Amino acid sequence: RYPDRKTARRVSEVVKAVARELDA
Repeated sequence: RYPDRKTARRVSEVVKAVARELDA
């Protein structure tokens, strides 16, 4: 399904960005 490490890191970055936008 997922290549764990790289995908997880990408996902966490995206999630952080989204969280920031929601926070704003």
